[in-house]
Amino acid sequence: MMRLWGQSAQGARSPGEAGDVYRLLLQSMAEAVFLVDQHDVILYTNPAADRMFGYGEGELAGRHVAILNAYPEEESGRLIAEVDGIVREKGAWRGEFRNRTKDGREFLTASVISLVELEGRPCYLCVSQDITERRQAELALKDSEGRLDIATRASELGVWDWDRVNDTIVYSPRAKEIFGFPQKDLTIEAVRATIHPEDAAGTRAQSARALDPEIRDRPPYEYRIIRPDGEVRWVRAHGEAIFEEHQGEVMAVRYVGTVEDITGKRAAAERLGLLAAEVDHRAANLMSVVQAAVRLTKADSLEAYRKILNGRIGALANAHRLLSKSRWHGADLMSIVQEEMRPYGGEESSRVSIQGPAIALSAKAAQSISMAIHELSTNAAKYGALASGGTVDIRWRLSASRDLEFDWREKGAPAPAGPIKRGFGLKMIERSVEDQLGGRLELGGGTEGFSCAFSIPASNLAG
Repeated sequence: MMRLWGQSAQGARSPGEAGDVYRLLLQSMAEAVFLVDQHDVILYTNPAADRMFGYGEGELAGRHVAILNAYPEEESGRLIAEVDGIVREKGAWRGEFRNRTKDGREFLTASVISLVELEGRPCYLCVSQDITERRQAELALKDSEGRLDIATRASELGVWDWDRVNDTIVYSPRAKEIFGFPQKDLTIEAVRATIHPEDAAGTRAQSARALDPEIRDRPPYEYRIIRPDGEVRWVRAHGEAIFEEHQGEVMAVRYVGTVEDITGKRAAAERLGLLAAEVDHRAANLMSVVQAAVRLTKADSLEAYRKILNGRIGALANAHRLLSKSRWHGADLMSIVQEEMRPYGGEESSRVSIQGPAIALSAKAAQSISMAIHELSTNAAKYGALASGGTVDIRWRLSASRDLEFDWREKGAPAPAGPIKRGFGLKMIERSVEDQLGGRLELGGGTEGFSCAFSIPASNLAG
């Protein structure tokens, strides 16, 4: 028989010295203690239980335990029956209950219910602790960690935490992914081993400044890593040390921060730098071509000069537009020829024939050949086949060495008398083909009409 000081259902007290010890012990406990009979009626509560549930001393004696539950009646009955069954089978139950106070406030307790015997009758001894604030803090922390996890995953940031006291390091899944580490525990040595040898000294110096209590540096820094598979990546780390007094001196006990894979960003920045340099080069080249066009253009009147110059600059503009469409990766030769011959009906005209494979020209070649074709078409329209009812046959091909071979032939026009006079237009063609592209130029004026053939090295074709 178990002798326990307390209130019975009839309010009787068990006397004796041992009972006084039990009474003092139960009254001093911070945990709530209940004694419940086999019919789930409360026999005894200590002062902590009375305070926890908002009742006065002895008020709960004789009441069913369901009065303390914050569950609906049906659910409460099912839960009590389930706990009864476990306690009878195993002798004890440990878990959590949703509770309510006398005035209706709800809270959560962690409870341990044990089967005991009191005066020959089976009873339940329940010890409970209010864990509402602790559980709320845990939920808040979990929610905060969840938001942080979402934010870091959305930003593709990895998180790391180096415990310098125990010399252990923790990497988030994204940080491990960046470094190519397997999803398991790491060592600080494994992390250090990934740093590119050329960046190791600078990275160590940055870490030393961050961990120095007199400096406490924390700017972001960039370095290369060599992943286990041999791939080199650029990362940006941003860390901050946590300082505490340890063994009598202030030291950095933890170093925490984020890491970001910036390989793509650095590659984009490099491409942007190269593009800026290329734009400068192209602008200088374009200005050189324009200056040549201005210098070589001559006419009898200002209006004629304006018309000729506008035509030549327009040819450059057409080439520039075609290059822009391909993001300066190259301009299609067929498009250039068709654009320049459009004023004369292009391929839709029976007087113009255009044949050749698809060939992409470099930016420099596109500008020069546009100028050359413009001069040829202008000459044909003024003095050659297009001015006298003849035809123009335009063809090109790639040689065995992949040089471009271009052929312009006019038919049905009077043959030039004597040697071909190299006027300003032909000088422009010579400059475009020979001087700018390093090509070869041949002009002819047989009985059928004017002809122009040129070849330019394969290096002028877009890769």
